[in-house]
Amino acid sequence: MDDLLVSARGRISLVTINRPRKANALTTDMQARLTKHLKEAGAEETIGALVITGGSGSVFCAGADVQESSDILSPAEFADLRSARMFELLGAVLTCPKPVVVALNGHAAGSGCLLAFVADARVAVAQASFSLPEILRGRPTFAGAAVVSRLLGDVAATDLVQTGRRMTFDEAARRGLISAAAEPDELVEKAVELAQTLARQGEAFALNKQWINEGFVERLAEAQRRSAEQRRAGSARPDAVPDASRARRRQG
Repeated sequence: MDDLLVSARGRISLVTINRPRKANALTTDMQARLTKHLKEAGAEETIGALVITGGSGSVFCAGADVQESSDILSPAEFADLRSARMFELLGAVLTCPKPVVVALNGHAAGSGCLLAFVADARVAVAQASFSLPEILRGRPTFAGAAVVSRLLGDVAATDLVQTGRRMTFDEAARRGLISAAAEPDELVEKAVELAQTLARQGEAFALNKQWINEGFVERLAEAQRRSAEQRRAGSARPDAVPDASRARRRQG
């Protein structure tokens, strides 16, 4: 099965993240292809809007596939690549002149949560939820802090980013994050309908979106720079040496 399925619903481009056995986690290649599609769709006159969904499973997207590795790049280099691809994807959503609607069929975690949050609208089932669990693995998320601060303010960012807890559908709806609710069997159709509505005044929508997101694109670029600095500082610490290397040192 292709891990990214693209189909047309009239003038709406429907993208389905199709990796259910991996909780729809995004590989670096998937991130690059989704970014490319967003850019191409944004320039294609026959496409009015995009809808991104996670199919019929219980997870919309678990974020980046942290188990992915490279035979060519070092772990540090590959971590840089994975981070860069994530920021490129978020930037592609924010700068796409067409409406981008996310149809949330379930949980959105990590960069999957950020993908949902930077979209122009979110249609969700009652089982949908959101989390930024990086703190639970001892890692900061500067992108998460930037995105949540922008949407909900610094208090909510401190809560979600510093605890890694899960935000339920009900809480997200109370906070104004859910544009429309849907039953599972009507989720995609409702998202397509909303996308069609948003696309009716394409030029005006694009100009409004550009103005709304203008400062935030720069804020994300700063988060990307800070993330890179943190990774470099972390890899230079003695306690960042892999376990196998430490064991060899003790044996020597």
